Amino acid sequence: MNFRDERKRRRWAGEGIAPEEWYGSYTEGQMAVVSVICDEILKRGKCSLSHAEISEIAGVGKSTIQSAVRVAVKHGHFQRTIRPEDGLSNVIRIGEGWSRI
Repeated sequence: MNFRDERKRRRWAGEGIAPEEWYGSYTEGQMAVVSVICDEILKRGKCSLSHAEISEIAGVGKSTIQSAVRVAVKHGHFQRTIRPEDGLSNVIRIGEGWSRI
């Protein structure tokens, strides 16, 4: 991780895209991932970005992305559709834990 990645992570973590009450549930890196995913959902109605794409945008690694999605699904913030049969990225949508959308 370099300084540029750290700046990206901090910027995305502090964006305020996700509901304020979510912030205590995630680390800074996880919050950056959640914010990137929420931003994509606001734009397109779902997020099907790959780990590589999220990593580049948020400035975090693959394990941080995986843990952030796992925590978000556990808390009901996201709903994940796994598509292993076609080799495509998972599809993530907002769960019932976010009333802003």
